[in-house]
Amino acid sequence: MKRKDTRMIKWPWKVDDNSSSEDERNELPETLVTLQDPTNVASEAYRMLRTNLIYTRVDTPSKVIVLTSVGSNEGKSITTANLGVTLAQASKNTLILDCDLRKPAQHKIFTTRNIGGLVDVLVGERDPQEVWHEPIPGLKLLPAGAPPPNPAEMLTSRRLAEFLGQMRQTFDYVLVDTPPVGYASESLALAAI
Repeated sequence: MKRKDTRMIKWPWKVDDNSSSEDERNELPETLVTLQDPTNVASEAYRMLRTNLIYTRVDTPSKVIVLTSVGSNEGKSITTANLGVTLAQASKNTLILDCDLRKPAQHKIFTTRNIGGLVDVLVGERDPQEVWHEPIPGLKLLPAGAPPPNPAEMLTSRRLAEFLGQMRQTFDYVLVDTPPVGYASESLALAAI
């Protein structure tokens, strides 16, 4: 009699076999498929996205990329994180900027702390180098920081535009994780910058 396969695939790309194997205790979160399982089909899709991004506009490359979605839980933060990993793996100096000040996720994906971050930089309390993390070589992560009372005003400020201009000069790519457009207007304002 054949044993029934009780494994269940969970989104995104994690196999759950109801056991406490060594893989389950891995420090990397399940959403970073590009680090956990580089041969996975999803990892190859992220590498293809990276390649398309690099070669689409050869003469005038887009250095600051705003990523958003229509609604929540559609994978924009996971896509941002995995795209950032693949760009760093291709020796592109990359910054992930968590601009979803209402519901930040990048610090959770990369299992870092969200004590200081973008909010602290924008109000002038900290320098970016003091609060960003380097989860893998070539990839910097600037988490959102403490939630401000006025996220929309902060993300449409002149200070943020200046900050993005500075980061554009420092990094090959700046990936901006923004709130879903169905819930907040910041994504459209950031795209205009």
